[in-house]
Amino acid sequence: MRMPALMLVLLLAAPGCGGDADAPPATPAFERFAFDSGGAHHIQGHGAWRVELLRGGKLVVAHDVRGKIKTYGPFDLTQREQDALWKVVAAADIENLRPDNRPGVPDESTYAFMVTTAKGETRAVVWQNDLPKHAALGPLLTSLRALIEARCGKPPVF
Repeated sequence: MRMPALMLVLLLAAPGCGGDADAPPATPAFERFAFDSGGAHHIQGHGAWRVELLRGGKLVVAHDVRGKIKTYGPFDLTQREQDALWKVVAAADIENLRPDNRPGVPDESTYAFMVTTAKGETRAVVWQNDLPKHAALGPLLTSLRALIEARCGKPPVF
C-alpha cells in the first residue's frame, strides 16, 4: 500500500515519529529557572518582580514593592508555554553569561538570572544599563513580561 507523500511528511514530523530517537532534547535539562528584576526599594516605586519556573511547568511570581510582597500562583503552564519559555531560557545562555563587574550608577537596578541543571546552579547578575550588551536576554525578558501580564493581570515594569 502506498502512502500519499503529504501523509508521510506529517507522520515524520509528528513528535515521537521518525527522526533520531537518541537526539538530545531541544533545550538543556533545566530543573529550575529564576529571575529577579531588582529594585524592590527603587525610588520610582515599580518594585521587583521575581519569577520561578520549575521543570514540569510550575510557575510562581512575586512582586515586592518596598517590602510588601504579593505572590501570584503557583500556575500550571501549558506544554506550549513551558516549551517557549525554556527555549528562550536556553537561548539566553545564562550558564555562560559574563556580565561586567563594575559599580552601578544612581537608580540603576540589577537583574539576576539563575538556572539549575544536574550539573548545579548558575547565577548571573547584569546591570540594567548593560542589557544591550547581552542581546539574548531581550527575548527572555519580553517573554517574562508577557507571561507575568497574562497570568497576574498586571503589566510588570522592569
